[in-house]
Amino acid sequence: LVSVAIGNAVGPQSGDGATSSALGHWVQQSFYNDLVFTALFFAMTPLIQSWLLLRARGLPFNRVNMRRPFYLQACLVSPIALSLPLALQALDVGAPTWLKIGTGLLALASSGLYLFNNARVVMHQLGVGALRALWMSVLGVAISWLLCLGMLLLLVDPSKAAQA
Repeated sequence: LVSVAIGNAVGPQSGDGATSSALGHWVQQSFYNDLVFTALFFAMTPLIQSWLLLRARGLPFNRVNMRRPFYLQACLVSPIALSLPLALQALDVGAPTWLKIGTGLLALASSGLYLFNNARVVMHQLGVGALRALWMSVLGVAISWLLCLGMLLLLVDPSKAAQA
């Protein structure tokens, strides 16, 4: 949450009124609403990854079993929560090309580092090979991105989500 708050403080502000849904207007009303909604997006990946780990281990999905893997996954995703808003801010303010490339590479490197570290966690906790661990990591990220995309469609214009 601290990483999301720092990234949100330096990242682009979303007060341009480009949304047409009630939820979108609510999110843009204050910094705190925006912070909570951004934290929800960045919590989706650790939540899905933790769920996949519990499912693979055959453990029930409850608060006690989720706590430890979720906190571990949240620590792994925090560099992305810091670097992605910086990259978006560099694109938004018309920064020099070298800064846009540098922050983009930082966001890309932190994403790759997340996949690498998450695969190592999966290998250690499940005792599987590197390819299967990487596959589970990529699958978890893909599922969470799809869920976040669905939430974004609802945020921007719910009628477009019904058409999709």
